[in-house]
Amino acid sequence: MTDSYIAKVSNVSKEYVSGDTTITALHPTSLRISKGELVLLLGPSGSGKTTLLSLLGCVIYPTEGGVFVSGRSITKLKDRELSNLRLQEIGFVFQSYNLIAPLTALENVMMPLQLLKISKKEIKERAIAALTSLGMADRMNNIPKKLSGGQQQRVAIARALVTDPSLILCDEPTASLDPKSVTYTMERLKALTKENRAVVIVTHDLRLIPYADRIYEVDNGHVTETTKENATH
Repeated sequence: MTDSYIAKVSNVSKEYVSGDTTITALHPTSLRISKGELVLLLGPSGSGKTTLLSLLGCVIYPTEGGVFVSGRSITKLKDRELSNLRLQEIGFVFQSYNLIAPLTALENVMMPLQLLKISKKEIKERAIAALTSLGMADRMNNIPKKLSGGQQQRVAIARALVTDPSLILCDEPTASLDPKSVTYTMERLKALTKENRAVVIVTHDLRLIPYADRIYEVDNGHVTETTKENATH
């Protein structure tokens, strides 16, 4: 039987030292992210939820404890191995979209694939397929400023998906979207879990709760699993 967990943190904590002061961004936390589920990390700004997302995304190292993605301990990987793991196994979607302004939607989505050893033809085909799957086939030659916020978010999701990652990490992906765009974005992210992927979303947007399979509340660096009913209060 294969392990269905795509990522886990085991007794992980994160501290930052500033002069004589030690700031605890995340207290000891253990959780697992399974394939086929959408997980919300709920909490206010500065609560530690983005720190937890960054640990799962192999962007920062823990002060204590272990972080595992696809069965591999990130603290035991060399820089190149860690870069390859992030590129091949993890897709990032940001609140500000992080699209490159002079590039078209298609060119933005092609960028991650250019780091892989595949042909230019395959790069373009995969990027077009990713955009088409998100209803952006008729906008792929537009630059970001010619797209609405919801359309830019679709491009950002396509870019996250184009390398076929197992783990999708989203940082406040709906914060600046109107209700219609929120519904479209969340339905698409939820659909990804049916493709044997895991989706983790950092948010304070209570509109996302109905889409969650599991919810963790993060408060002052403490992480607690909760229910949909309790998370709305």
